[in-house]
Amino acid sequence: MELQYKPDFERARTYWRAFWEHEVLDRPVVMAPTPKDPAHPVKRPSILNRAGGDYQGALARFEHWAAATYFAGEAMPSIDVWFGPDQFAAFLGAKLSYAEDDETSWTTPCVTDWRAVELKLDETPGGAWMELLDFARTAAQQGEGKFLVSTLDMHTNLDALRGLRGTQELCFDLVDYPSEVDRAMRQVRALYAPVYEAVYAASDMQRGTTSWLPSYCDQRFAVVECDVICLLGPRHARRFVLPAIAEEAAYLDHCIFHLDGPAALKHLDDILAIPDIDAIQWVPGDGQPRSVEWMNVLQKIQAAGKGLWLDWTIDEIHQHYRDLRPEGLCFYLTPASPQEADELLEWLKLQT
Repeated sequence: MELQYKPDFERARTYWRAFWEHEVLDRPVVMAPTPKDPAHPVKRPSILNRAGGDYQGALARFEHWAAATYFAGEAMPSIDVWFGPDQFAAFLGAKLSYAEDDETSWTTPCVTDWRAVELKLDETPGGAWMELLDFARTAAQQGEGKFLVSTLDMHTNLDALRGLRGTQELCFDLVDYPSEVDRAMRQVRALYAPVYEAVYAASDMQRGTTSWLPSYCDQRFAVVECDVICLLGPRHARRFVLPAIAEEAAYLDHCIFHLDGPAALKHLDDILAIPDIDAIQWVPGDGQPRSVEWMNVLQKIQAAGKGLWLDWTIDEIHQHYRDLRPEGLCFYLTPASPQEADELLEWLKLQT
């Protein structure tokens, strides 16, 4: 099977299978989408869509970009059908608001007392959850034989509770009302599988799964994450977050953990101890040195048997590729031209 915008789809799948097995064919996985015509590049449209928006327009803009893009290496053409990082809270009834440029969204906290709520999917027609499924079905139908539909940027577990309650209030609740938060966590954790399976079916992911973090898997895959963990100490993280992360990772066939910011590093040992996490994406954050300058962190992750998802430049790959093992390694970058992308692939083969 091939895809219109990825004629070498079957070849690319073999590299991804090797990645998940921590094996190397002749080089690591490389995702390098680049303009077919560097003189007239087409900018990728925002990955964030707006609930109640123009879905046909979003699909048309995506296809315009995909048709003008050379998906070098193991890059896959996939559209993100999602309403922003707080969408899971919106699925539970919180109201979504959007930035003017549609680059992000947020929810208005709606929970004042955890004892007074039962967390369940809001299946009101026209609500975020039902619209998301309609959008996914539309995208899957239009993408048949052409492109893939991505899994969601889930932000489940404690991130979802933050979207419902507010950051400061939730942090206070962990200390003042821990049993009530435990109850809410049990409810939100129980929704992970139903949400994943509903989106999987609506998006027709029989050809495999992709993500907002550009990756691919033949089976059920997603990014596992909890951004609010940066605000917690190890004791609270081990009680409220880590069991949920382990549960999500065990449910999926494969997953990558999104480790965001230096404040999350205090939890790295606990995260690395979760056996079902396959790989780590280390994001140092704004104002921090790039990930290539955190080689001690990257090597520690590899030493724990986990793979690495890296957004290095071509120069950074040339300079530091040998500092890491190629097994379980994948690079994401945007070369200036197809020639530049292909030259990098050949260089990696000679170095591996």
